[in-house]
Amino acid sequence: MTTLVQVAGSSSASVATPALDWVVETLWGLPASGAPGRARRRRDTRDSFAVLPSAANPRLLVPLGSRRAASHALREYTPGKAGIRLAKGFLTVGVRWGLAQPLLRDRVHVSVADGMELADLRRVLLKEHLQEVFGRRDLEIAVKFDAPRPHCKPTLQILSRHGSPLGFAKVGWNDVTRPLVVNEAEVLQRLKRRRPPREFDVPDLIHAGRWRDLEILIVAPVSFGARRRFLGRLPLAATDEVGELSASSRIALAASPWWASTRERVRATAVLPGTAGVPRLSPVMQEIEERFGSTMLEFGSWHGDWVPWNMGHRNGRLYVWDWERGGECAPRGLDGVHFDYQAELGLRGTSPVPALEATLHRMESLLPELNMPGSRARLLLALHLLEMALRFDEARVAGVDTVDPKYLGALEALLHERGVSA
Repeated sequence: MTTLVQVAGSSSASVATPALDWVVETLWGLPASGAPGRARRRRDTRDSFAVLPSAANPRLLVPLGSRRAASHALREYTPGKAGIRLAKGFLTVGVRWGLAQPLLRDRVHVSVADGMELADLRRVLLKEHLQEVFGRRDLEIAVKFDAPRPHCKPTLQILSRHGSPLGFAKVGWNDVTRPLVVNEAEVLQRLKRRRPPREFDVPDLIHAGRWRDLEILIVAPVSFGARRRFLGRLPLAATDEVGELSASSRIALAASPWWASTRERVRATAVLPGTAGVPRLSPVMQEIEERFGSTMLEFGSWHGDWVPWNMGHRNGRLYVWDWERGGECAPRGLDGVHFDYQAELGLRGTSPVPALEATLHRMESLLPELNMPGSRARLLLALHLLEMALRFDEARVAGVDTVDPKYLGALEALLHERGVSA
């Protein structure tokens, strides 16, 4: 065995969990083994990571090869729970001064056979490949991942051993995520070839390419700090400009290439367990087409994941990242509805069905500011919910252990006007 990845920790976490196994197998090619023993002493350990919050609930791998790099990785991590955020502040300082490392008992160790040549290391170890990309030997990587999300994609923070951020990397690892990573690289390259956007900036692309069976995208770092505030309101001018990045066309929903593509994507999810060969989303898609198929819509470019946590203000400019879903043919206004509904769920904590009413009310007044009639709010919200539910189904077809937690139920409530005013 060329590479060995082992997990060590407290007695309750001495064996790797499925979530930890997934990220280890994705990045190093094989699932983690148990606690290291004699085999580890006969090998060359190349990397060690602390697993946070724990091996039982892993969300972040912190590099232990540099205290400064580990401290910076922790400082940039933004956990959702307030208690974890408070503990993170103390842990960041403790790691910076070398006091907290003994408390981080859940660890991942990456080792290789003794005496491997550098060329061989670059083929089996991701960090060695990244050091070749950057042309320097002083790199550390922190790994962030969130298994419940539909794309289930690891992201890497690439740091120098002095703690300086050098880049952020996305890793596409399956039939869903590899095309997303490739698409983001193409979108960023296309945006850079154009005249710079008036209303926002985008990441600088450092590298895009395949390593082993992974697609890797690296962009330049832009730090907003752990205290970054999310945008509470839709950035109208930027939203409008995104829709104008490609030529626009006006066509009925049912006759549009976008709807044809969506229909084909839904059809491809018929292999899901329990569907009996009928895609889970076919009934709601058919209902949308019957009710709105003849509606004329403007189609243009979109971001595809236009949400507050994918943007922030820096030096007075809006900065927008995560362009993996970007494209040049989507209903105008869909980004705006996406932003509003996701902000209602994620920032205001509204449950899915009540959030429908709030988004409809706001978008009826906001859509005219995006040069669209407010009457399209209901249709656009239905299309947003269909798209989000479909992303979960596509992930399941690709083997991701996930399930749509809310979108199909909310879509059915919207179409049948359950809890939503007509």
